[in-house]
Amino acid sequence: MKQNFVCFNNMVHKNTIKFILKHGGFNKIIRATCFVINDKIKRSNINFEKNKLILGKYKFQTIENDKGISTELQIYQSHEPLTTHLMIKELKQNMVCVDLGSNIGYYAVIESNIIGESGKIFAIEPSPVNFPILKLNLENQKKNNFSVYNIAIGDKNENMEFIISSKSNWSKIRMNDEKINPEDKIIKIPVKTLDSFVKENNIKKIDILRMDVEGFEYNIILGANRVLEKFKPKIFVEIHKMYLGKEKTYKIFSDLKNKGYEIKYYIPRIYDSPIIGELKDIEKITINDILNKLNNGTIPDAFQVVLEHTKN
Repeated sequence: MKQNFVCFNNMVHKNTIKFILKHGGFNKIIRATCFVINDKIKRSNINFEKNKLILGKYKFQTIENDKGISTELQIYQSHEPLTTHLMIKELKQNMVCVDLGSNIGYYAVIESNIIGESGKIFAIEPSPVNFPILKLNLENQKKNNFSVYNIAIGDKNENMEFIISSKSNWSKIRMNDEKINPEDKIIKIPVKTLDSFVKENNIKKIDILRMDVEGFEYNIILGANRVLEKFKPKIFVEIHKMYLGKEKTYKIFSDLKNKGYEIKYYIPRIYDSPIIGELKDIEKITINDILNKLNNGTIPDAFQVVLEHTKN
């Protein structure tokens, strides 16, 4: 089991290196090398028991001994800097945000502070490890504009197996009896469709739908037909092709295109990192471009997109 997990992660790592070498050019190779060296040095000296930070003007609590996003925030004071830049750019006062896979609340905290008391965040996080920290981080903002839910969103109303990873931002729905790291745990969690969740909570509008769900993107979109048709929210999503595979990734974008969506921004995930990423790495491409990249094999294993509805 451990060998299968290690082999999968090595494959993803090798594919990332290949992508930078083939598409990044000399500048990106140098930046990626500097990032790896810097990250290794910083992580070797990190205090994993430290769990209280100030991120810009926001108070923020992390998880002790978490080697995922908590450590990243200690080192860099930021997570996904390019997507963060776009999120801040797109958020406005009074907006309603549905945040799926909120983790410990990095994006939810940003959303809460920008949309203000007249806005609303529905933050959803299935991990019982991450959830109390998410709730605490939102409470610490002193804004009465959020609700938090310890569930997952998918394509059916059911219970599913959930992998609690030793890295908090790698926890995910277990798909097809996939192999896991021996350090990880499996629990059962409740899953609802987004359509059901919105109806149950009497949500009247959604301006931004954000999701980072480690390969469950396809299932969420399947269960969100009414929401996407009625509210036409702007969508921030990280696509995990290494989990989804080519066919499901293709289906996500062809379905969204049929629903009237088009890509506004695209970022290869490896570029959405401190040191490596630059604002010029935020590309404006179309869904057809993504489908072509899938067909010719030039799409990275993971990438960020922002989509907006363009048809009346």
